[in-house]
Amino acid sequence: LLQRFAPRIASQMGLKRPSNAIKQAFFARCLSLLARRGLRRELHETPEEFTHRASQTLSDGTPRKALATAALDLLTSHYYRLRFGHNQTLSTAEQHDIDQALDQLLNAVRK
Repeated sequence: LLQRFAPRIASQMGLKRPSNAIKQAFFARCLSLLARRGLRRELHETPEEFTHRASQTLSDGTPRKALATAALDLLTSHYYRLRFGHNQTLSTAEQHDIDQALDQLLNAVRK
């Protein structure tokens, strides 16, 4: 309860919610993969704006790049749902989809 209403105090007391960090680690991986291509999120960009810009940069008409766009859409959607939604768990199928999306993104950012 303290974590919800006074997160800073809860954090100082060592009562962090580690499950959120784990659930969203996939999005940190997404950002890391995009950074390999020199794509970094600007301070003024929301995650959705950034991944949209990254999709446009990666898109060159090849099927591999089209998969990257779909992967970024999926990753961003799951990020927002976990970050701001009521259901903050991933099903096995969702985790599998996220893993596939990260693999597709990895293939797309390789030169």
